[in-house]
Amino acid sequence: MTRPARGRPPQTDRRAQILSSARDVLADRGYAQSSLKQIADHAGIAQGLLTYYYPTKDALLVDVVSDIDEDVCNRWTSAAAEVADPLERIAAGFDAAVEDCLAQPELLRLMLDLLVVGATNDAVRQRARELLDKLINTIADEVDRVSATLPAQPVFDRSEFDLPAAIAGAFDGIFLHSAVREADPMPAFHALKTMLLSFAANAVNA
Repeated sequence: MTRPARGRPPQTDRRAQILSSARDVLADRGYAQSSLKQIADHAGIAQGLLTYYYPTKDALLVDVVSDIDEDVCNRWTSAAAEVADPLERIAAGFDAAVEDCLAQPELLRLMLDLLVVGATNDAVRQRARELLDKLINTIADEVDRVSATLPAQPVFDRSEFDLPAAIAGAFDGIFLHSAVREADPMPAFHALKTMLLSFAANAVNA
């Protein structure tokens, strides 16, 4: 088995170190005001080594947000995994995801930067689309699991009624709006959860 050179962290550790530093710098300064040199300095490595792993700031931004989103999705599915009742399952997963996001306020700025950069930068748009599609598909899997337990078992044609995309868009939108408005996001999240539970309750009582 090949061992890493003495004094040099394995590649997985180095990537984790870089992503952690990028998360700190991008969240603190914002995408536009951050540089690869600042991220390299924060990580305590040479800029050339950073660009070996991440040639552009765009790639760093996408991977940083991807890691955070994956953690939030895993928390959602883990919290709901052992819950059988469909309404309780929705509430458990939703509450866990909201709690996770509130505990990571830097996610707001990073997500906003990703959406803005992805809308205007061709190099980022494809990666950002893949990230958002992955998030929506994770929600779709959970929607399918809940739907399978409902008496009416609603079937959604996502070309006409894309509930997972609506949930993802509403979730991100609430956080972004609350950041701009400097408002508490919880009332809006309570409303969104109530709408989801009402939708599922209608299927339960159908």
